[in-house]
Amino acid sequence: MSYTLELTEKRDAGENLSILRFQPFVQDFQIPGQFAVLKQSDFDPGYFALASSPQDPYLEFLIKSSEGLARSVVSMQPGQTLTCESIQGKGFSLDAGPATTPIHMFAMGAGLAPFRSLIRSVIANGEHCELHLWQAAFHLPSVPLLDELLELNKQGAITLHLCLDDQKEPTDIAYFAGQVHGAIESHGDWGDSRLLWIGSSEFGKALGQSLSNAGIRPEQLLTNF
Repeated sequence: MSYTLELTEKRDAGENLSILRFQPFVQDFQIPGQFAVLKQSDFDPGYFALASSPQDPYLEFLIKSSEGLARSVVSMQPGQTLTCESIQGKGFSLDAGPATTPIHMFAMGAGLAPFRSLIRSVIANGEHCELHLWQAAFHLPSVPLLDELLELNKQGAITLHLCLDDQKEPTDIAYFAGQVHGAIESHGDWGDSRLLWIGSSEFGKALGQSLSNAGIRPEQLLTNF
Protein backbone atom coordinates (compact mmCIF):
# COMPACT_ATOMS: atom_id res chain seq x y z
CA MET A 1 0.00 0.00 0.00
CA SER A 2 1.37 3.43 -0.96
CA TYR A 3 0.85 6.72 0.87
CA THR A 4 0.92 10.37 -0.12
CA LEU A 5 3.18 12.34 2.22
CA GLU A 6 3.07 16.13 2.57
CA LEU A 7 6.17 18.06 3.57
CA THR A 8 5.31 20.18 6.61
CA GLU A 9 8.74 21.35 7.79
CA LYS A 10 12.31 21.55 6.50
CA ARG A 11 15.48 22.78 8.19
CA ASP A 12 19.22 22.68 7.77
CA ALA A 13 20.94 19.80 9.55
CA GLY A 14 24.60 20.40 8.68
CA GLU A 15 26.79 20.78 5.62
CA ASN A 16 24.67 19.74 2.59
CA LEU A 17 22.23 18.07 4.98
CA SER A 18 18.54 18.72 5.61
CA ILE A 19 15.95 17.21 7.89
CA LEU A 20 12.47 17.01 6.42
CA ARG A 21 9.23 16.31 8.27
CA PHE A 22 6.24 14.75 6.53
CA GLN A 23 2.64 13.99 7.45
CA PRO A 24 0.80 11.75 7.99
CA PHE A 25 2.49 9.09 10.08
CA VAL A 26 2.54 5.67 8.37
CA GLN A 27 1.43 2.82 10.62
CA ASP A 28 3.73 0.34 8.85
CA PHE A 29 6.66 2.10 10.55
CA GLN A 30 6.99 0.01 13.72
CA ILE A 31 10.71 -0.54 14.39
CA PRO A 32 13.38 2.17 14.75
CA GLY A 33 15.95 2.00 11.99
CA GLN A 34 13.55 1.04 9.20
CA PHE A 35 13.56 2.87 5.87
CA ALA A 36 10.97 4.18 3.44
CA VAL A 37 10.77 3.69 -0.31
CA LEU A 38 10.04 7.17 -1.67
CA LYS A 39 8.95 8.02 -5.21
CA GLN A 40 8.62 11.14 -7.32
CA SER A 41 7.35 11.11 -10.89
CA ASP A 42 10.66 11.89 -12.61
CA PHE A 43 12.79 9.40 -10.67
CA ASP A 44 13.03 5.74 -9.83
CA PRO A 45 12.08 4.86 -6.23
CA GLY A 46 14.77 5.45 -3.61
CA TYR A 47 15.47 4.12 -0.12
CA PHE A 48 15.64 6.65 2.73
CA ALA A 49 16.21 5.79 6.38
CA LEU A 50 13.69 7.22 8.80
CA ALA A 51 15.21 9.65 11.30
CA SER A 52 12.10 9.88 13.49
CA SER A 53 10.89 7.14 15.82
CA PRO A 54 7.74 5.02 15.61
CA GLN A 55 6.50 6.96 18.65
CA ASP A 56 6.64 10.30 16.81
CA PRO A 57 3.40 11.47 15.14
CA TYR A 58 5.20 12.23 11.86
CA LEU A 59 7.93 10.91 9.56
CA GLU A 60 11.34 12.60 9.37
CA PHE A 61 14.24 12.01 7.01
CA LEU A 62 17.84 13.20 7.25
CA ILE A 63 19.01 13.59 3.65
CA LYS A 64 22.23 14.69 2.02
CA SER A 65 21.69 16.82 -1.06
CA SER A 66 23.63 14.78 -3.61
CA GLU A 67 21.92 14.05 -6.90
CA GLY A 68 18.82 12.55 -8.45
CA LEU A 69 15.92 11.79 -6.13
CA ALA A 70 17.77 12.88 -2.98
CA ARG A 71 18.39 16.35 -4.39
CA SER A 72 14.82 16.59 -5.61
CA VAL A 73 13.39 15.67 -2.20
CA VAL A 74 15.66 18.16 -0.42
CA SER A 75 14.51 20.91 -2.82
CA MET A 76 10.84 20.38 -1.88
CA GLN A 77 8.91 23.16 -0.16
CA PRO A 78 6.28 22.79 2.60
CA GLY A 79 2.94 21.82 1.13
CA GLN A 80 4.42 19.71 -1.66
CA THR A 81 3.91 15.94 -1.71
CA LEU A 82 5.62 12.72 -2.69
CA THR A 83 4.74 9.03 -2.56
CA CYS A 84 5.85 6.56 0.09
CA GLU A 85 5.55 3.17 -1.61
CA SER A 86 6.38 1.12 1.50
CA ILE A 87 8.26 0.88 4.79
CA GLN A 88 10.95 -1.80 4.73
CA GLY A 89 13.92 -3.22 6.63
CA LYS A 90 14.36 -5.12 9.85
CA GLY A 91 15.47 -2.01 11.73
CA PHE A 92 16.95 -2.19 15.21
CA SER A 93 14.54 -4.01 17.49
CA LEU A 94 14.58 -2.95 21.13
CA ASP A 95 13.52 -6.50 22.00
CA ALA A 96 16.83 -7.96 20.81
CA GLY A 97 18.35 -8.00 24.29
CA PRO A 98 17.88 -6.89 27.91
CA ALA A 99 16.76 -3.29 28.28
CA THR A 100 19.95 -2.48 30.20
CA THR A 101 22.37 -3.78 27.53
CA PRO A 102 24.67 -0.94 26.37
CA ILE A 103 24.25 -0.04 22.70
CA HIS A 104 27.15 1.26 20.61
CA MET A 105 26.13 2.88 17.32
CA PHE A 106 28.73 3.56 14.60
CA ALA A 107 27.71 6.02 11.88
CA MET A 108 29.23 8.15 9.17
CA GLY A 109 27.56 11.30 7.87
CA ALA A 110 23.83 11.03 7.21
CA GLY A 111 24.03 7.42 8.43
CA LEU A 112 23.01 9.00 11.73
CA ALA A 113 19.36 8.87 10.58
CA PRO A 114 18.41 5.33 11.71
CA PHE A 115 20.34 5.79 14.95
CA ARG A 116 18.47 9.01 15.67
CA SER A 117 15.33 6.92 15.22
CA LEU A 118 16.66 4.37 17.72
CA ILE A 119 17.76 7.02 20.23
CA ARG A 120 14.38 8.75 20.12
CA SER A 121 12.61 5.41 20.54
CA VAL A 122 14.71 4.41 23.55
CA ILE A 123 14.03 7.78 25.19
CA ALA A 124 10.29 7.59 24.42
CA ASN A 125 10.10 4.10 25.94
CA GLY A 126 11.83 5.24 29.12
CA GLU A 127 14.61 2.67 28.70
CA HIS A 128 17.74 3.07 30.82
CA CYS A 129 20.45 1.48 28.69
CA GLU A 130 23.71 3.23 27.85
CA LEU A 131 23.66 4.69 24.35
CA HIS A 132 27.04 5.39 22.74
CA LEU A 133 27.07 7.18 19.39
CA TRP A 134 30.32 7.04 17.44
CA GLN A 135 29.75 9.66 14.75
CA ALA A 136 32.25 10.06 11.91
CA ALA A 137 32.50 13.22 9.81
CA PHE A 138 35.14 15.30 8.05
CA HIS A 139 34.78 18.27 10.38
CA LEU A 140 32.26 19.87 12.74
CA PRO A 141 30.13 21.61 10.06
CA SER A 142 29.50 18.22 8.43
CA VAL A 143 28.29 16.53 11.64
CA PRO A 144 24.54 15.95 11.21
CA LEU A 145 22.36 17.76 13.76
CA LEU A 146 25.39 18.70 15.84
CA ASP A 147 23.52 20.95 18.29
CA GLU A 148 20.93 18.25 18.92
CA LEU A 149 23.61 15.62 19.54
CA LEU A 150 25.52 17.89 21.91
CA GLU A 151 22.33 18.57 23.87
CA LEU A 152 21.55 14.84 24.13
CA ASN A 153 25.09 14.27 25.34
CA LYS A 154 24.75 17.09 27.89
CA GLN A 155 21.50 15.60 29.18
CA GLY A 156 23.13 12.19 29.56
CA ALA A 157 20.76 10.57 27.06
CA ILE A 158 23.75 9.50 24.94
CA THR A 159 27.52 9.44 25.15
CA LEU A 160 28.76 11.17 22.01
CA HIS A 161 32.08 10.13 20.47
CA LEU A 162 32.83 12.55 17.63
CA CYS A 163 35.49 11.33 15.20
CA LEU A 164 36.71 14.02 12.80
CA ASP A 165 39.52 13.39 10.34
CA ASP A 166 39.76 16.89 8.81
CA GLN A 167 38.97 19.34 11.63
CA LYS A 168 41.35 22.28 11.28
CA GLU A 169 39.65 25.07 13.24
CA PRO A 170 40.18 25.14 17.04
CA THR A 171 37.10 24.18 19.07
CA ASP A 172 36.03 23.56 22.65
CA ILE A 173 33.98 20.56 21.52
CA ALA A 174 35.65 17.28 22.44
CA TYR A 175 36.46 14.99 19.52
CA PHE A 176 38.86 12.28 18.37
CA ALA A 177 41.16 13.45 15.58
CA GLY A 178 40.87 10.58 13.15
CA GLN A 179 38.48 7.92 11.95
CA VAL A 180 36.09 5.85 14.06
CA HIS A 181 38.03 2.62 13.72
CA GLY A 182 41.04 4.39 15.20
CA ALA A 183 39.05 5.80 18.12
CA ILE A 184 37.55 2.49 19.20
CA GLU A 185 40.95 0.89 19.67
CA SER A 186 41.38 2.98 22.82
CA HIS A 187 37.95 2.09 24.20
CA GLY A 188 37.74 -0.23 27.20
CA ASP A 189 35.76 -3.42 27.70
CA TRP A 190 32.93 -3.87 25.19
CA GLY A 191 31.34 -6.52 27.42
CA ASP A 192 27.95 -7.71 26.18
CA SER A 193 27.18 -4.50 24.29
CA ARG A 194 25.04 -4.43 21.16
CA LEU A 195 27.15 -3.14 18.27
CA LEU A 196 25.31 -1.49 15.37
CA TRP A 197 26.65 0.25 12.28
CA ILE A 198 25.57 2.26 9.25
CA GLY A 199 27.81 3.44 6.42
CA SER A 200 29.75 2.45 3.33
CA SER A 201 31.14 -1.05 2.84
CA GLU A 202 34.65 0.34 3.37
CA PHE A 203 33.54 1.86 6.66
CA GLY A 204 32.04 -1.46 7.73
CA LYS A 205 35.17 -3.42 6.83
CA ALA A 206 37.49 -1.06 8.70
CA LEU A 207 35.15 -1.04 11.67
CA GLY A 208 34.88 -4.82 11.70
CA GLN A 209 38.66 -5.22 11.59
CA SER A 210 39.19 -2.83 14.50
CA LEU A 211 36.54 -4.54 16.59
CA SER A 212 38.03 -7.92 15.70
CA ASN A 213 41.37 -6.67 17.02
CA ALA A 214 39.51 -5.84 20.25
CA GLY A 215 38.23 -9.41 20.49
CA ILE A 216 34.77 -8.82 19.02
CA ARG A 217 33.37 -11.51 16.72
CA PRO A 218 32.29 -10.19 13.27
CA GLU A 219 28.75 -11.50 13.71
CA GLN A 220 28.29 -9.21 16.73
CA LEU A 221 28.39 -6.15 14.44
CA LEU A 222 24.87 -5.67 13.05
CA THR A 223 23.18 -3.29 10.64
CA ASN A 224 19.56 -2.50 9.74
CA PHE A 225 19.14 -4.38 6.43
